[in-house]
Amino acid sequence: MRDTPKRAISLYLLFTPLFSSVIWSLIIWSGHLGMAFGMMITAIMWCPALASLVTCRLIGRDFRSLAWRWPKGRYIAAAYFLPLGYAAFAYGAVWALRLGGWNSELVVLVAQRFGLRGMPVWGAFTLWSLFTATAGMIRGMSTALGEEIVGADF
Repeated sequence: MRDTPKRAISLYLLFTPLFSSVIWSLIIWSGHLGMAFGMMITAIMWCPALASLVTCRLIGRDFRSLAWRWPKGRYIAAAYFLPLGYAAFAYGAVWALRLGGWNSELVVLVAQRFGLRGMPVWGAFTLWSLFTATAGMIRGMSTALGEEIVGADF
């Protein structure tokens, strides 16, 4: 198949909804988004990447043409810490102006679900926060990567 920008875009726009429709059909059939323990959401997020890879394969384009690469460290740091700064500012303002308060019910629930009997509630919540900020970030990045891997070079 000949490699032209118009053909590449057309194929990509054909495959993305085609692949997604299979997953959405299964989700609709099951009646809930939590189907397969939530793995269908990850599958949906990888449909654009799969469409890109299949399109490259069909038109004979090298996968490296997608121009996806790891960014410089300062951009990674900004992407991680900037939202934390926004959230800290927003929560700080809400708490300082007494527009909201600490959600102690969440803290107790997290401590119970964390499963470390005998650990103080604040300790379990701190550990949960650290794991969410590291392992949770890795899990979130691995699922979102499917949507971000699509190249702009089509």
